Amino acid sequence: MMVGAAGRGIVDGLHLERMEVISPEISTNEAHLKTLSPIAVRIKEGGKHIYLSPEDERFKTLLEENLRDKFEAVFTTRYRGEIHIRIEKWMKRVINFKGIPVEAYDSALFIRASQKMIGLAMEAGLGARNSQGFGMVLAGGMFR
Repeated sequence: MMVGAAGRGIVDGLHLERMEVISPEISTNEAHLKTLSPIAVRIKEGGKHIYLSPEDERFKTLLEENLRDKFEAVFTTRYRGEIHIRIEKWMKRVINFKGIPVEAYDSALFIRASQKMIGLAMEAGLGARNSQGFGMVLAGGMFR
C-alpha cells in the first residue's frame, strides 16, 4: 500500500480517500462475545507447544493472564481490576498454519471486566497467535 502524508493512496489499484480506525463502543462491564477466528491457547512443556482445550482449567486462566499482559503492554500499567471469562459453547478446529497444526476453538464466551479491558479484547484478540489472525472476537449473539 502506498499512502501519502494526507492519508491518501493507492491500495491494490483502488484509490484510497480515507482510512479510519473505529474502536468498539463498550457501555458495560459485561459482554457476550463470539469468535470471528478461533482462539488458540498454548503452553510450553519440554520445549514443545501444547494447545489446550476449553475443557482444561488452564485455558480460561491463561486467556485471562494473556489479556492482562496485553493491557500492560498497551497501557504501560498493570491491570488491577476483575477479569472473568466463561466459555459458553465451543467447537474445535485444527488449522494448518505454515505446515504447523494449530488447535484452536471457535466459541461463544462471556467476559466481565472493565470497559477498557473488554475493548482491548475486541481490538487485540484473545489467546495466542493473534498476529496470525487467531482469537478475533466481536460482541454479539451466540455461536452457531
